[in-house]
Amino acid sequence: MKGQLVFEFVIAVVVFMGIVLFTLNSLNTNISIFTGNYFAYSLENKAVAASEALLKTKSGVIGVEKDWPVLDEVRIAALKDFCLVDENYPKLLSSLNLDDKPFGMYNVRLKIDWLDPPETRLDCKPPTGPSLPGNVSASHIKRIAVNETGGLLNISVWVW
Repeated sequence: MKGQLVFEFVIAVVVFMGIVLFTLNSLNTNISIFTGNYFAYSLENKAVAASEALLKTKSGVIGVEKDWPVLDEVRIAALKDFCLVDENYPKLLSSLNLDDKPFGMYNVRLKIDWLDPPETRLDCKPPTGPSLPGNVSASHIKRIAVNETGGLLNISVWVW
């Protein structure tokens, strides 16, 4: 009886291979869902950190706070002038700690608007490409602050 396959052995091999394939497929599905959630949460965390650095820092390139929740108009104007120079965009990313994305680089858009009357005070976006692409995941944080005269400001931060 050497060299012969027993029917029970063939059934056991088929069942074993089915279990292995089912397990590998389940792992593949769950890992891809976990990876997608990880990158979405990472974008959200980066956007919150960028908005915190923008609004609650009194010094440096990006700090526009005078005394939270009051923002300094002079610092907003200085940041606007800084953003107008295309070569400063990598410095902005570095100061927001957005220069270490796996498989590429982060992009950021900072926008500060008066609420009444509607007027854009700052719109800092990437020098090339779309300011907000429609085909990638992006995180958007919106905050409200006041200026020195008591006017309301709408602060928006996008990270993608």
